[in-house]
Amino acid sequence: MIYIISISVIIMILICIPWVVATDRYRNSRESEINLVIDEKKDPRYFGKRFAEMIERELPRLMDNTIQLTRKENIEGEHEDDSYPEVVEKLVIKQEDFVVPKNIKQFKKEIYTTGNLDLSNCRDIVFRAAYSDGKISLGDSTIVERWVDARLGMICEDGCNLGVCASTEGDMKLGYNCRFKRLYGRRIMTFNSDNSTYKNPKELGLDEEVQPHDVIYRKSVTIGAGEKIYGNISSEGEVILGKNSVVTGNVFAKKNIIMQEGAVVLGNIFTYGNIDIHRECVAGQEGVISSVICREDMKIGEKVCIYGYVACSGKGET
Repeated sequence: MIYIISISVIIMILICIPWVVATDRYRNSRESEINLVIDEKKDPRYFGKRFAEMIERELPRLMDNTIQLTRKENIEGEHEDDSYPEVVEKLVIKQEDFVVPKNIKQFKKEIYTTGNLDLSNCRDIVFRAAYSDGKISLGDSTIVERWVDARLGMICEDGCNLGVCASTEGDMKLGYNCRFKRLYGRRIMTFNSDNSTYKNPKELGLDEEVQPHDVIYRKSVTIGAGEKIYGNISSEGEVILGKNSVVTGNVFAKKNIIMQEGAVVLGNIFTYGNIDIHRECVAGQEGVISSVICREDMKIGEKVCIYGYVACSGKGET
């Protein structure tokens, strides 16, 4: 009997070993995925810049309204303001400002313009991708299937779906209920923002003589209302930043990060979980590209200002 029990125990151990090893490797690999390099040099405007480079390289060789990109593409011809079809099937290239007529419902190919691109009069319009060397204005409920990029600035009205990536070298203004995956701008501002939202570090009452230090929590942590943390925060659980609290460094968490009304983080924000940014919060600071990144969902309230880069693996919305 003892022999049979011993054999049974050995068999069970042999069965469990692969499961234990696999679980450990999965856990280790998952944790390693959050090892993001803050200084990594990725161009958040890659899609727009690459597309513009291809167009500008081939424009001098334009023949019979066709252009050679990754393959030959037909170009939409010139039209009077209201003579465009409801569905534009061809690539659109404008070497000037382009005010999109109200009757257009969809662009099935990309849009390129050296001037401003104005879709503000169009509601529920759909386009694949767009680049402007000036500014872009998107009307209510615009749907971007892939990406949208503007060199000088971008305005997105309520209900826009911004596709895989929306980016600009200038300011980006987001209306209510805009959906996104990745955003980039010198300054990203949500609906109802005004100049009072953009808190200057010199106006936060910080003590310049306090030396910054890292604070590590093994559990969830709540930073009290109005409290100031000089340095970085790292938590194995959830991080809640109380009303009008300030963190001068970065915030890292394994679980959710919640910024309550008026909270300020001058550095980067990373988490495995969700990020919930309440009204009048600020992430980053003028002249510095910061990152706000989460593995799951992100919700951004009104009058929020973020300097730099925003990304979520789940659902992002204002």
